[in-house]
Amino acid sequence: MKNTLLLLLAAFFTSTFLQAQTIVGSNDTTICLGLPANLNAELIGGSYGTSSYTFEQYAYTPEPFIGGTGVTFTHGLQYDDCVEGPFNIGFSFCFFNQYYTQFYIGSNGWIGFTGNSSWTSFSALPLPNSAPGTPQNCIFTPWLDWYPGTGNNVVRYYTTGTAPNRKLVVYWNNCPMYNGTCRTNPEMNGTFQIVLNEQNSIIENHIQYKAVCQNEKATQG
Repeated sequence: MKNTLLLLLAAFFTSTFLQAQTIVGSNDTTICLGLPANLNAELIGGSYGTSSYTFEQYAYTPEPFIGGTGVTFTHGLQYDDCVEGPFNIGFSFCFFNQYYTQFYIGSNGWIGFTGNSSWTSFSALPLPNSAPGTPQNCIFTPWLDWYPGTGNNVVRYYTTGTAPNRKLVVYWNNCPMYNGTCRTNPEMNGTFQIVLNEQNSIIENHIQYKAVCQNEKATQG
């Protein structure tokens, strides 16, 4: 029996907002029972951000695995275990109360907001984890020893939509694992994506397919 795992899985990482400003209402309105009313509010001063995240599963509705800018991994050993970037998000994205306009891509299945060429680990460790080589300040989907190789068609990214509802989509499409047995078997290739939403800071984590090859595990989060 073939030891594979087919995943049509998507996850939301929804954010909790911290309000630190004054809300001013305008246009006094008399509300009649059973009738709608329009109310207006304006934020005066302060700021808001994301302090924590909640994991939710939902229907598998990924963005298209088509087009975008291809990423060539050149900074690792034999085009493996690489960190490339920075790349432009296309908008300002809030992640743990910090705003970012650029991101980095790790060949082993993650995107991050801090660049560090030594973050090349591919072990499926629990998170958070401070072990040397473990990527920090990033999003994993799924994190293991992938091997995009020398081509630029396996990992791609694009920004879609219009302000203030734009999305950054970063995807691995038909990506081999590094393990020799797995790498030579196309049925073991993985397809998955990360989506960042501009206005609400929601992170979508879509896994279309991730095989289990020689008990290789992965971390998502």
